[in-house]
Amino acid sequence: MQNDPPPNLAGKSAAYDYLKSAPDSVWAWEFARRNALVRAALSTSPPAQMSSDEVQVVHGSSRACRSPVLWASSSDDNAANATVIWNADIVPHVLRAVAVPTCYSFGGVVLDLADIALPKTLFIGTDGRQSLVIRGGMHSLQLAIEGAPITDTVALFVDTKVPKRHAERQLRLLECFRVLRAAGALPGHCFPPHPRCARNAFVLEALDGYLAGKSHRDIAVDLFGEARVDRDWSDAGENLRDVIRRAVARGISTMEGGYLDFFR
Repeated sequence: MQNDPPPNLAGKSAAYDYLKSAPDSVWAWEFARRNALVRAALSTSPPAQMSSDEVQVVHGSSRACRSPVLWASSSDDNAANATVIWNADIVPHVLRAVAVPTCYSFGGVVLDLADIALPKTLFIGTDGRQSLVIRGGMHSLQLAIEGAPITDTVALFVDTKVPKRHAERQLRLLECFRVLRAAGALPGHCFPPHPRCARNAFVLEALDGYLAGKSHRDIAVDLFGEARVDRDWSDAGENLRDVIRRAVARGISTMEGGYLDFFR
């Protein structure tokens, strides 16, 4: 396709190598955390407090409930280090469940957070709804939970009524939850790489160059190397210049809200 960068990305920085096999939620975070409004909202987020079950607990604000990102450990944390809680009303990348006291479980899945060794963060909204994120490296599973407080031992009933367009994703989340309970880990096969990781990394690096105030030529040098730019930058067809212009434009568009498309 004309809008895609050329396949020769030999000059691309190794700083983006950790994204080579990143799933869609990781790409969404990497672009969202560069958004000035998201960064401003997160800068005023309440801190997490550690509970007795070694769960980070965050009590949200009404402002957070209107943002695609409810809470994050820091907008400066890349996907390898960040804990991110997405707004389930906006982002479908969550497993919805209802929690009830175990005395009413009737065979429901018992959830005791103390049994999960991975890092856990619980966001409690002003409406009482709970968002639980369990993170293992760049992979994370988020549950949107209504009902009883999950800081107590509860039984979970997962909502299996989902729109057809989200069915494949929801099945992966269910499988991820099943393996987590059985093996205590988040299985890699539940987090397939985004099909265009190389292209996304190209666009992200072009965006970072733009945000750093670099010229298009300097961005091209970062991405393709000095020799290629010296040879092709003044080409009458402006092919290389067009590649950089499109990459920067797409990066800005993705940062300004297009990052939600990674969930669709």
